[in-house]
Amino acid sequence: SPTVLAAKPVSEGPWLGPSQLFLALLCVRLGLFPYAGAQLCYRAAAALTGPGVLAGFNNLFGSRSLSLEVHDEGAVVGLWSPLIVGSIFVAAFVLAVGIRRLAASPQRAVATWSCGSEVPTEEIRFRADSYYTPFKKFVHLILPEWRLAWRPQRWPVVTRVLNPDGWCYYPLVKGMLGLFRWLARSRVGLPQVYPAWTLIGLAASFVLLFVLSR
Repeated sequence: SPTVLAAKPVSEGPWLGPSQLFLALLCVRLGLFPYAGAQLCYRAAAALTGPGVLAGFNNLFGSRSLSLEVHDEGAVVGLWSPLIVGSIFVAAFVLAVGIRRLAASPQRAVATWSCGSEVPTEEIRFRADSYYTPFKKFVHLILPEWRLAWRPQRWPVVTRVLNPDGWCYYPLVKGMLGLFRWLARSRVGLPQVYPAWTLIGLAASFVLLFVLSR
């Protein structure tokens, strides 16, 4: 509409960027060093259960700060080190880029090679019908093509039933888009709103887990 086209874009407040940067750095920190995140969760669980209920942290997750181990009766049953795995991926990516820049030949735009023959490009291009048309002709030699005298206008109910897009897919997509538009209204640029949604999601998760446990 003209009103929407004439409206000026609304910019976020200057304090929203640093808060998002802090949360992003925190996610990177806990992602690269899951040992610290496991310690925080362990302390929270220990505070709720009381002393002496949980096993020692090192007995459960080991003592390596750069990796996270999972112990079961003294045996290591799982090991995850994002820093080492990420370093391997970064080194492999840098090596691949270096090999490509040092060894790759420059790209050239040349015509399609047709074994030395001067053939137009359209004659050697295989389209979709180039694959199924010969098979279709072969099948018609064995089984004739039957055409039913079916007119959908006479039986509209059957047409609607046999069209799941109309009664299932499109209404589902419409409902999901409406839900997403409703959720998009919460993006108002206020930092207090985003933690509130996080708390609402956590509360809903706890309620669901409580109901399932009963």
